[in-house]
Amino acid sequence: MKRKFLMLLLTVLALIMSVCYAEDLPFEKDPFEHYELQEVGMTFKHSDENSKAYYQVISDNGVADTIKEGDLKGFLTFLKPGGATVDLYHPLNGKIMVSRFHYNIVPKGTFDPDCTIVFNYTNETRNPCGVHLVEFSQELNNACVIRAKELAINYSHTRPDGSSFVTVLTNRGNSLSENICVTTKPVSESEMPEYFQAWDAWNKNNESRANMINPTAREMGLNYYYDPVTQKRYWVQIFRG
Repeated sequence: MKRKFLMLLLTVLALIMSVCYAEDLPFEKDPFEHYELQEVGMTFKHSDENSKAYYQVISDNGVADTIKEGDLKGFLTFLKPGGATVDLYHPLNGKIMVSRFHYNIVPKGTFDPDCTIVFNYTNETRNPCGVHLVEFSQELNNACVIRAKELAINYSHTRPDGSSFVTVLTNRGNSLSENICVTTKPVSESEMPEYFQAWDAWNKNNESRANMINPTAREMGLNYYYDPVTQKRYWVQIFRG
């Protein structure tokens, strides 16, 4: 009974602190919603330790312990795979800025960090176009692993056996599209890192960019294969509507 009362008291105090803080400054909503792919076990902390920033979980899509709420300094820890929508409240120019983040959490080791960056770049490309953000699909990701290796044999949307890339999947949804590119390791600091080379190549190609911002796309897979012979990365991005 004492334990329950203490937990209730702490919850009430936290609400009072957030309400009092909210009364001090006017709210301003971030015009963009942010979608980020992250891995289980990653912990985030708001950069300004002296700020009163805090996170509030809005929805966890039925995965109750996906997010562990932090203190007023903005700690946030991902506990297991799933999806979550989180609001970050932080002071900015005399106001409280409310930024909404949609997190898609995948098992640890699912992605090379460079793939995570390209995934997030893709949604950042979609965001200003007024289309919904794509979600990560493990099924599409597995297909990309297969296709990336095939590109080292036959660099084309046609597979080495002569069939279309769509045959890599049984569930093709209403639509499938594929982006491919090749990158090389930069030899100097002035050259673009490979994750940026991949996104930049797709963003500058009309057909590839159209795939990235296609409003019918709902899910995305992304991966690359490193060929030790050519020392190149073969990248694949598959969208499903």
